[in-house]
Amino acid sequence: MDIFGQPINLNLDLRSKYQTFLGGLVSMFIVFLLIGYSVNEIIGYTIQRGIQITQEGDQTKFNYDPDVLVLNNQNFIFAIRVEQDSFYQSPQFDIQVRQHQNSNEVSLELQQCTFQQFVSVLNSSQVLDFLEANQVNTWLCPKSEFSIELEGTPFCKF
Repeated sequence: MDIFGQPINLNLDLRSKYQTFLGGLVSMFIVFLLIGYSVNEIIGYTIQRGIQITQEGDQTKFNYDPDVLVLNNQNFIFAIRVEQDSFYQSPQFDIQVRQHQNSNEVSLELQQCTFQQFVSVLNSSQVLDFLEANQVNTWLCPKSEFSIELEGTPFCKF
């Protein structure tokens, strides 16, 4: 607005909007790029989640319940590090790991970690060097024969 309260309009060739040919091409390119990116993200999401789409007759069925993934001492290891001196001699708190599955509760017993538990699962020398440097024997690991079952997705019916 100017000092008299009138709106100021700048027009080129008596048009309120002006677009060049190059500007139109760039706009179309950006629209196509956004559409392509969105389609790619949707496809990537379905592949990552393991969503299976099958065609049976005239109906399309979606499978949101993937197979059960069993984690055990052959393919998985985890550890809990406790920041307390002399935790094993006089613990100030109790750490428990529990798995709930369809109203069944399984408790995993924890023990002091050994370097051998990690060597059987991990083959990377960098990870093993990290474990040596961070005193793996002060961590808590599941007992040698454990099994954790993972299944379902956020959309499954449990």
